[in-house]
Amino acid sequence: MRSQVLESNSWIFYRAKYDCCTKNDCGGAHLPLLLAQLTDVDEVDTQDPDTRLEIKCWTPADACYDGDWVKWKERQKQLISTVSVAEVALTKVYFTTKKEKKGGKRMLALAIRTQLRGHSQSKYAEFGADPRPRPVRGDGKGKGKKRPMQQEEPDEEESEEEQQGGSGEESDCSSPGSPGVAAAGSPLRRR
Repeated sequence: MRSQVLESNSWIFYRAKYDCCTKNDCGGAHLPLLLAQLTDVDEVDTQDPDTRLEIKCWTPADACYDGDWVKWKERQKQLISTVSVAEVALTKVYFTTKKEKKGGKRMLALAIRTQLRGHSQSKYAEFGADPRPRPVRGDGKGKGKKRPMQQEEPDEEESEEEQQGGSGEESDCSSPGSPGVAAAGSPLRRR
């Protein structure tokens, strides 16, 4: 039984189930854990493992945990699905900024990525970093050396360090087959 009560509109990672293919050959990423935002859970027992929770689904833009996450859309609307409390793998998820970045993107805070790295079911070694090569600045004809592009900095509103505050404990983009999106058919819809 879960010892921690889940809160409405909080962020979680849940164990994904893929019904799209049997050998992960349908394209897209097959991350074992996916990001979601809980809807209203005030009237349900969030400590009962059989309780069903309604979630707003998100998908990795870069086929990895460390990149940006975007709303999972089907027919121009964010995908809403359900998961059981038992499928919740990580709670108290937060981001590098309070508000969505340009394009509706969110990036996980370093502390959350660290928790995923240590999570036994995340397969972080396989899905942690962006598998695509990074572009290099410059054409080699000018002064200086070629350097890899830097990652986007967090917004000034609130840095990751300001958000952490806790102890660090547990706390449509889909076009099927395109790199960086979760596989079609996941999460398994159970309504």
